Amino acid sequence: MQFESFYIVAVSSIIGMAIGYPAGYIAFLLFKEQADYAVYYFPVMESLLLAAVLWLLQWFIVNRCSDLLEKQSVVEKIRYKE
Repeated sequence: MQFESFYIVAVSSIIGMAIGYPAGYIAFLLFKEQADYAVYYFPVMESLLLAAVLWLLQWFIVNRCSDLLEKQSVVEKIRYKE
């Protein structure tokens, strides 16, 4: 379950970057026509921070769900599998 969630976060991050970076740059180009003082910089630190938060959040959620499933009785575990 942990590996699957890491895979989902990685794919989501890649898709988000593939769409978000070009969209952000296009928005900057449109804004620059109105304000020629604007300067674009690639959001490296912001991207790394967002990726770290996503990975930590999914790790926390998976571990919390696993802990809750371990606390269930045997009957509830069997019912959950069906």
